[in-house]
Formats: sequence, structure tokens, C-alpha cells
Amino acid sequence: YNILVTFMELISKYNIGSGTISYSISLVAGKLLSLDGLKSGESMTLMWVMTQCLDLMRTGNRLHVSGLSDMSGEIQSILGLLPAWREQTEDQLLYNVDLSEHSWSDINKVCTVANLLNLIVSRYSELISSETWDLITCSLVSWVGSLQESKDVLTSRAGPLLFGITISRLVATVGALLGPKGHHPALSV
Repeated sequence: YNILVTFMELISKYNIGSGTISYSISLVAGKLLSLDGLKSGESMTLMWVMTQCLDLMRTGNRLHVSGLSDMSGEIQSILGLLPAWREQTEDQLLYNVDLSEHSWSDINKVCTVANLLNLIVSRYSELISSETWDLITCSLVSWVGSLQESKDVLTSRAGPLLFGITISRLVATVGALLGPKGHHPALSV
């Protein structure tokens, strides 16, 4: 997957290969949906690829997409997987836990999803449903609780450090969006 993302970075930089990134997003979204959720290791790898593709996507270029609506179905379908993931694996979401008791793999799974959420909140917030906003905000509260529980190891171990940086970025992004200038309409319901 690293080679694929490197290839797409070059495509994006030089604006060649009409539709490559949008095609990849559709392909990854379809594969994620076919895996029936986010339980497998492969699904987390695909979430990482999805994040990289969405990060490279720029509207208005012939290479990418003509507008947000072109990829909105894929983004919403991925967001639709998150409530079921939370329901099925809540014990693995690292809510209010000491991170020193969890493996790199466990921490990386949560960080992969948090990075995707950070990107979607920052660039595609209009696609986030009320249910997904609830998941994001409630998860943030619990993940900040995990940072508190892990304060003694946050700077001395790679996993907790990655978690702290990832969750802090998501907190900053959500906070900026919910600030006085940009209240999100889905949250006012």
C-alpha cells in the first residue's frame, strides 16, 4: 500500500492520470464495505489508504474530482461503518484506559480511525451525520480520559505518544469547527 500511496502522491503533484485518486477511493470504500466492518487488520490498512487518498484529493483538477459530491457517497459509507465498529469492539477503542497496558497494534487501530476522522472533520464536515458527530464527540471525551490515565507514559513510549498526538490533533480540529464562527448544523438538532 505504501507504493500505491507514493505513486498517487506523484500523480497528484504532476496532475496526471485522470481519475486515479477518485477511482482508488471508490475501490477502497468498496473493499471496506465488503469486509463487513472494521474488525480485521486488512480493514485498518484500508482505512489508512483511504485517509491518504482523501488527503491527496483536490477538487477541480481533472485528475481528482469535479466536486465534493463526486466522493460524498464513498465518504458517507465509510462513516457509516463507524457506529457498528464502536458497538462491536468498544472494549478495543481505548476509552478511559491506561495506554501502557495496550499494544502498539491496539493503539494504531484507534489512531488510524482518528486520523481519518480528523481529515473528514477538517475537509468534509458537511457529510457528517448527527449520529457520527455523537460518536466523534463522545469518543473524544473518552480518549482524553485515556490521556489522563496514561499521563505518566505519554512521552516515554511510542504508542501512547502517537495516541496523544493523534487525539490532540482531532480535538483541535473539532474545537476549531465548533467555535463561534462555524457551528455545525448537525449538532443543533
